[in-house]
Amino acid sequence: MKTNYNKRNLVADGLLCFATLGMSLLLSLQVSAQTFTAVSGMPDPYVFCVQIDGSGNKWAGTKTGGLVKYDNNTVTVYNTSNSSIPFNSVSDLVIDGSNNIWIAGYGGLGGCNWGTGMGIAKLSGSTWTSYNTGNSTIPNDSVTCITADKNGNIWIGLKNGKVGKFNGSSWTTYSPNWGDIRDIAAAPNGDVWVANFGGCAMISSGGTVTTHYNVNVGGGGFVSQAVSVVIDASGDVNMTSWMGSRRYIYNGTNWSSVAVQGYTTGCGNITYDVNGDFWMGNSSGNPNGFFVQNHAGTATGNFTGLGSTANIYGIAPESGNIRWVASSTGLWKMTGTFTGISSNVADVTNLKSYPNPFGGNTNIAYTLNGNATISLEVVNALGQRMALLVNNQEQAAGNHQYTFGDCAPGIYFVKMSIDGQIITDKIIKTE
Repeated sequence: MKTNYNKRNLVADGLLCFATLGMSLLLSLQVSAQTFTAVSGMPDPYVFCVQIDGSGNKWAGTKTGGLVKYDNNTVTVYNTSNSSIPFNSVSDLVIDGSNNIWIAGYGGLGGCNWGTGMGIAKLSGSTWTSYNTGNSTIPNDSVTCITADKNGNIWIGLKNGKVGKFNGSSWTTYSPNWGDIRDIAAAPNGDVWVANFGGCAMISSGGTVTTHYNVNVGGGGFVSQAVSVVIDASGDVNMTSWMGSRRYIYNGTNWSSVAVQGYTTGCGNITYDVNGDFWMGNSSGNPNGFFVQNHAGTATGNFTGLGSTANIYGIAPESGNIRWVASSTGLWKMTGTFTGISSNVADVTNLKSYPNPFGGNTNIAYTLNGNATISLEVVNALGQRMALLVNNQEQAAGNHQYTFGDCAPGIYFVKMSIDGQIITDKIIKTE
């Protein structure tokens, strides 16, 4: 029921990326107008989650209407009457690196208002595979959330406070405990973070569980009653909570927090896009709607265009000024007109990849107008690093070029950090 950066999808063309030739990345963004367009033909107005696959299709899970695929023209519904999908209540979904669709089935949504657990299912092409306690060793059928890590493992959070990892053939169970798992996110370094009643817990790549429960963040309240968690590009853990209108941040050593201006009660799900902005939806606060922040916590928009009573369950960024909103009133396409407050003339021009699309390798090239500190990496559609080409290196003015190609077919993003600013470029690997 959330759309975090790590789940999920950066199959966005770099939402809010306004870096252009000879211009700096806009550091402060504002929305001057927004338009909401409902997707017609949805089988249920309650849409709990939304993701975008490598072909640009939108996938949405509904409360009782099954799974929906929307190709920007046609709505295709998968339900128990017309397909082999094992359940009609889809509480969460994730798209793995092979473009398989994984769904969690759990009647009800949020807090203690959960229904009957139904396990998980995978759609690969046109084939459905179901995993439940009756046909597999999945630890429990009451699955509240689901994600995929960089190695292709599927992770699930459970109502009983446990976490399951599926490697394609067997299950491993971990026990963060202290209440139902409400969200789960996989970090690029292999660690997995979960949000639960106590706060946050981390399962290391080696399998060790470390808890961060009821942490006092001073004037920013307590890390407790966690609702959603996401790991940003710098590796910081970002969490929202029912306990306060703040975003809680863990840098690997200490917790801090920033206020979510405009909210007077707890925040809901959180999404992170390729340009470093956090999108937070709300389904039980004041007002209902969603909010966008940069990493420092500067508010740049509070969107209530769906009405003050619409519950926001998920947000998926797409290209340009488009984002998709899962809500209690349907699946919506939001478009906006953005303006920004820029800084100085950019140090970089002409970041490009050629050929693009590419079959073997692509060349990633750029020109520096002056000396600058550069990091350059390629991430996949889940935001997981595929290659680190330049690591915080001081580079001289002039032309620079690198080669990338060691990857499976799909959509990837070249992500360049220049003196703390971020520029992205979408690349496509063909068969």
